[in-house]
Order: sequence, then C-alpha cells, then structure tokens
Amino acid sequence: MRGSVHRAAVAKAAAVRTSKRLTGARSPRGTTLVATVLAIGCIGAEAARAETPTPSPAARIAHAEFLPYMDPPPSGAAAVCLVDTGVDLNPDTAGNVVERVALDGGDGGDVWPGKHGTEMAMAMGAPINGWGTVGAWPLVKIVSVRVMAPGAGEFPFNAYAKGISTCLKRAGVRVINLSFSGAQPTNDEIAHLATYAAQARTRDVSLVAGAGNAGGNVEWPAADPAIFAVGAAGPDGVLCDFSARGAHVLLAAAGCGLALADPATGEPVSFAGTSPAAAFTSAALAALRSYRPALSAEQAADLLVRTATNGILDSEAAFRAAGLGDAIDAAAARNGTPLPDPAPSNGPTRSSGIGGAGITGQPTPSGSERPVQATSPARLTFPRLRAMKCGHRAVVLALANRPSAATVVVRLYTRRTEFGGWLLKRLGRRDSRFRLRREYDYVTVQYVAPGLAPSAKLRVTGCGRRR
Repeated sequence: MRGSVHRAAVAKAAAVRTSKRLTGARSPRGTTLVATVLAIGCIGAEAARAETPTPSPAARIAHAEFLPYMDPPPSGAAAVCLVDTGVDLNPDTAGNVVERVALDGGDGGDVWPGKHGTEMAMAMGAPINGWGTVGAWPLVKIVSVRVMAPGAGEFPFNAYAKGISTCLKRAGVRVINLSFSGAQPTNDEIAHLATYAAQARTRDVSLVAGAGNAGGNVEWPAADPAIFAVGAAGPDGVLCDFSARGAHVLLAAAGCGLALADPATGEPVSFAGTSPAAAFTSAALAALRSYRPALSAEQAADLLVRTATNGILDSEAAFRAAGLGDAIDAAAARNGTPLPDPAPSNGPTRSSGIGGAGITGQPTPSGSERPVQATSPARLTFPRLRAMKCGHRAVVLALANRPSAATVVVRLYTRRTEFGGWLLKRLGRRDSRFRLRREYDYVTVQYVAPGLAPSAKLRVTGCGRRR
C-alpha cells in the first residue's frame, strides 16, 4: 500500500445521485426495517465520472484520513460481522468479505432492493481502486450474516439474537455490527437479545448498532445496555437532525453529507443515516483492536469515547492515545495529505444533544475547508436563488450565480417515507431559469461542469422555503 496506493488516491466521486434507501413496512410480529439510511438529493449519472480525492467526507468527519493508508497489522486484521440484508460481491466488497452466510440457509447475497448490507460493507472496507467509494479501513475483514428473507421488507426481532449467535461462531470476529433500528420489542424479545449480547461481552466481542433515524430516543436494538449505540454527525460537528440522541448515545460518527456508491454500478450516491455511522465505527474499532490486540472490547470502546471531539469519533486521537502515532504519521505521509489541525476548543458553542446534556463545542470545519490533495479539482460555487415565483400550477426558479460553463441539474422529488424521497424528474441544461410543475415536495439544484467538482446542493422545499 505504498506508491501504488498514493497514485490511486483519486477517490471517488462527489455525490451525484439520489437514492432512496429506506423501507418502512412493519407487521405485528416483525420489526420495522428502518435500515438506518437517509439518502438525499444529488445530480445525475452523466456526472458520475467526476471524482473527488480521498479523504472521503466520512473520513474527514471522523479524522480518519490516515486510516486507508495504514500498513497491515502485524497479527492480521480483525473481522467485523455484519448482521444485515446480505452482501453482494463487487469491486468494493470482493476483497474484504471473507464469508457470507444466511439464517435461512440460502445464498448470502443482498436480498433487499436498497442493497443496505452491501452499502455498509462498502462503507467499512471499500479499497482505493478507482471504483465506487473508499471505506473507513480497507484492510478490514467482513463476515456477512444475512438475516432478512428474500422478498421481505422486515424480519422478526429475534433475528438480531440469531445473527449475534451466528457471528460468535466465526473465528477472528472482534466486532458485530447491527445497522437496523426498529420499534419497541416485547419483554421476552428484549430478554432474548440480552442473553446473546451478554455472550458477546463474555467473549470480548464489541457490539455496535445505529442509534436510529427518528430524531428522538435511541431505538432497538441499540437501546440494549450492552450495545454500543452510535449517532450520526455531519461535517459541521453536530448531530444530523434525524439522528437519535440521549444518554445512551455516547458517540457519534460520520452520518450525513456522505458520498458512498451504488453497489451495482459504482456511481457515487449521497447517503446519510446512523447505519453508515455505525459501520464506520465498527471498522474503526476493528482496526484499533487489530493494531492493539491487547485492548478488550470495553477498553477499545472507552478509548473511542474518551478521545472523541465533542462526542464525535476522532480516529486520529484514539489511535494516538493507543500509542500508534508513528503509524499514523507514516500513513499520512504515504497518502500525501496533511492531517487536519485539531478543531479549536474555544469560541461559540452549539449543542447537538448527545448524552442527554448535549455535545457542545466549536463546529468542526466542513469538508470543503479541510486540506485535500493538490490534485483536488476546484469546486463550483453554491447555487443561489435570485427569485422564486409561485403560481397555482407551476413554480419558476431563477438562479443568480450560474457559472457560464456550468450545467444546472435540477431534480424533483416526492416524499415516500420519513426520510428521503423518490425521484420524479431530472432536468439538466445551461440555463438560469426553470419552470417546474407543482407536483413535487422538494427539489435540489446543483452546478456541474467538466474538470470541476460539482457544487454543493441547494435544496428548495415547497414554495419560498429554502434549506
């Protein structure tokens, strides 16, 4: 992972396509599959070749820019057991997924249309290979346990316990990742889960779960006291507004403003949720316990919490606290990207609501403010509205600052679930004025141009409200 990795370090592309990644079906006996994912708007496939260099947005949020360039751990990489919808093999998963099993005895591939399990495997360990995305730690090994039945949008709550039990039978597993959240289970179901969670603790295996996407209290299974609940934070250093919060959320990780990739095509997609936050944390824990195998599950989790910056995962601080400073410096030099300066500790504070009283502190600089490689293309300016005219059947948007070389990509969405939406229509042309039928819930506007990084997305909700 030396010169070749450095030369290949043009990673992956700016978020260019919206995908809806949620299902909300629930039966009386099943749990809602709130596969903790929030996918919000972007641009289209015609810009899929536009690339931004590593570090990824998630790595910047987690101060883990160095992690993809670390040398292999002397005793080998630990495995994360991913209890999810299964994993499909593609260029970003084939090298990391060492085993795929299914509770129903069938194929271990991803059976959910949203490919949630595959996305999480990519978020954890996708390599720098010119395809798809870059994961938290490309050396991680992944054991995939499919708990969803083919064609289902839900699974019984006891699938969590069965998934944990299956993971504990696999050698080398040091972390179990549960990237789902659901409604309150019965007392019997809670007791059943607690039994297997206790077994994981006895065997010194870390249990990590996404805290939930409903913006309130921690959801199950992350609400189990034995499970490390992870909230979602963004580039501004505060909780994403959809993230669960409260005293049980001791840590947040990168969960909004992310750039992952379509598991089938490798095209970049915008992604958010507590699922990718939990996946990133799981990979970071696996890496930490691989380079420092003497750390117990409890010690490793405590180290992440203790070194967090305002409650948000700070991978560099955790690894340095574990005595891995020289390895970090070597990896950073190999990457060719200077490590970011620590976030300032003074100045205005802003509460994010983790841990009951909330995390406060100077917001972390946005991704665009962090150092990137010299090969990073300039970013187009953020779209700005000059005027919006609301008619009975149509809305006219007029842009104030379209660069002469830029194409304006407008996508119209309708809400179908609590998060995200379905794409209704895509428009793209070199014009500063658009007339849109009032059939949408929100639109996104973005500038794209050859040789330049796409602009951030302007989201226009309703008529006259911008967000």
